[in-house]
Amino acid sequence: MYSLTNPEDQNIEGRILHYKIRVKNDTSQTARGIWIRDVMPLYTHFDAVDTQGEYGVIEGREHATWFVDRLLPGEEKEFWVDILQDFCCPEIQVNQVNYELTGNENRPYVNDPVGPRNVAERF
Repeated sequence: MYSLTNPEDQNIEGRILHYKIRVKNDTSQTARGIWIRDVMPLYTHFDAVDTQGEYGVIEGREHATWFVDRLLPGEEKEFWVDILQDFCCPEIQVNQVNYELTGNENRPYVNDPVGPRNVAERF
């Protein structure tokens, strides 16, 4: 699940949009290989990511990617990414975060063009 921390700034040129991404294991099993990717919406650019994330570019589109090797039942992790809104276009597209459970603890290539397929919910 993800949220925009400062939604009142969403359509102001040059603002930094701060997104939080929360991952929680609500099952009774250990989740293995949680792969998360946030592709920057059109008319925005990557600004910063927390120390657990990685910056990448696929076909000219910037993204932040995280990988959690395992998450115990009930465990929760939170990540963040800052996105800079372009001056040319104050209206941005809605941000979308994707995720996938790979089932193993091997980190995927950060710029793999076939990324996580599931769409996360906003909170």
